Amino acid sequence: MKNAIQRLQMVARLDVKVQEQWARTKNLMLVMLGLWIFYFLAVHIFITTLNKVTVPILDLPLGYYLAVQGSLVVFLVTLFGFGRNRA
Repeated sequence: MKNAIQRLQMVARLDVKVQEQWARTKNLMLVMLGLWIFYFLAVHIFITTLNKVTVPILDLPLGYYLAVQGSLVVFLVTLFGFGRNRA
């Protein structure tokens, strides 16, 4: 009987830790998603202004380049940041 009570107490402590970890993970995920969406919207709001500038080496409009490549780079940076903060 004593072992059963100790096991239940241990499970209750682990359950609280799991809930706290999930809350931190959820908040971090929402922040990372918010940063990615903010970048996406910022580029697309100013895309006509950015398209007036040309990337010298590729000869592409800057707005197009940031929309295509920048979104991928920001996504990867936030993904690595999420993984680093999770560990």
